Amino acid sequence: MFTFEDLHGCKVELSFTPNTFAVASKHVLILVQHEGKWLTTIHRNRGTEFPGGKVEAGETLQEAAIRAVYEETGVRIDCVQWFAEYAVHAEPLFSKTVFTACFVSQEPLPE
Repeated sequence: MFTFEDLHGCKVELSFTPNTFAVASKHVLILVQHEGKWLTTIHRNRGTEFPGGKVEAGETLQEAAIRAVYEETGVRIDCVQWFAEYAVHAEPLFSKTVFTACFVSQEPLPE
């Protein structure tokens, strides 16, 4: 396990072993590489980041990953694979699951 501090001064624990943390993951982050480039988004406040988001009611983590990538980038993915998870010791404590996925296609984003 790796431990570090994020930009807000919160302790972050990163694990490459599933189900390490007591708190269930309700957030996802997805790493997609296509033609030698990483798929990222631009958030108006946080800047460049990997796509991701919160799991909605009734969704699995994998379903949330597929939806979040499509909503944020217009990219369709498959082969969604668990990669890591991390816990952020903020108030409240939360954990996020990191997935890798394969690029399938891209559609234009709606305005």
